[in-house]
Amino acid sequence: MTVECECIYHSCACNKTQNAIDWGYNDIVCYSACNVVHLYTYKKESGASHIQTLLKHTKIVTSVHWIKKADNESENELLVTSADNTASLWKSNGLTFSLSCMLVGHTDVIQNGTGMYLPENSDHELMLVTLSVDSSVKVWKITGKEVLCSQTISLGRGFSLDVKLAYLNENNEIIMALANYDSHLHLYVQNGESQFVPAVKLTGHEDWVQSVDILKDNGVLMIATASQDRHIRIWKIASRLPKDTGSAINSLILNVDTTTFKSSLGETYSVSLESVLKGHENWIYSARWKCFESNCFNMIL
Repeated sequence: MTVECECIYHSCACNKTQNAIDWGYNDIVCYSACNVVHLYTYKKESGASHIQTLLKHTKIVTSVHWIKKADNESENELLVTSADNTASLWKSNGLTFSLSCMLVGHTDVIQNGTGMYLPENSDHELMLVTLSVDSSVKVWKITGKEVLCSQTISLGRGFSLDVKLAYLNENNEIIMALANYDSHLHLYVQNGESQFVPAVKLTGHEDWVQSVDILKDNGVLMIATASQDRHIRIWKIASRLPKDTGSAINSLILNVDTTTFKSSLGETYSVSLESVLKGHENWIYSARWKCFESNCFNMIL
């Protein structure tokens, strides 16, 4: 006797890690479950539909991140980090994802990462950053399936919990924000050799900074940091007024808790604390900006 069987329902729990799920502008939700990544779409009319399961890693997947595009365009590349000391980059062809390349070099668990697309005149297509409990930050540059580890930043005995990249100005200088265990937000800028160097350390949080996110709004960078001290702090990075604008105006603007740093091109930028958000009664694990329009006039945190 032949018995026909059909699977009509399946489910899988999400890993208990901080960045185990990401919902892209492509309307695809990705989440980690043990050592794999599940992809599914969700539509209000028809509900959820499973697309694909990505299998490559041999240990638990610690984070998943869509590589964001300009103007909130649909993403087609996914960065996955794992406890097997490696990270993987996946690229889609329609709704089918395939492995693009592996990032190998860390000596311990990679717990987080991020990425951004480089300008068209760059020698590379994509920049990725990975954070590991081996107390290092690695910067990778991707061209097609070719991978180059362009820099390794040693954090001594410490480690970073989150990282974000953004363009600082129209000259495509890149700024990197590291949320650290030392309760500080560390900002790095690129020097003339495209290596990240420390720019400024922002203080104020009283416990580990668990999360950081950056939003560019009309030439100004807005940074949100979330901490175990139960507070969210909002920072603003803007180009400092030139000296000939008037000392009175500069004095008025910089009389608040403001610090400055210079880019590799010599431009001076000011960093100021805009707001402190209170209300949570315990640790805050994540804070993310949400922009509803390409000009970001309509945004929430």
